[in-house]
Amino acid sequence: MTTETRDERAARLTRIGMEVAVRIRDEDPADVRRAVDALPPDERADLAILGWAHVPVDLPRSVLIGWWEQPQRRLRPCGTVAAAKRHRARGEEMCAPCREVLREHERTRKRKRRTS
Repeated sequence: MTTETRDERAARLTRIGMEVAVRIRDEDPADVRRAVDALPPDERADLAILGWAHVPVDLPRSVLIGWWEQPQRRLRPCGTVAAAKRHRARGEEMCAPCREVLREHERTRKRKRRTS
């Protein structure tokens, strides 16, 4: 069994933290909390410290936690580019409507780039 180095642990926990950051804004916070609670206590503590280290402290509080204070936003439905990107960010298999709209979006973007 190999033990991970401090840097490897930080990289792994940062990946988990990024996933939590994406999920907390789009999913039920209670579900995200259960996923975090499943981590060993020492990893939860390190995850919190790494999360705080990523906070851009020069931004106003309203920018940093505005998503929390505002009413929960409605997720864009499947078949939109935003929903396709959400699938990708969560590592989910993309549904057919999202796959098609993303394919068309990429075609259009590439066509515009070629003509510019």
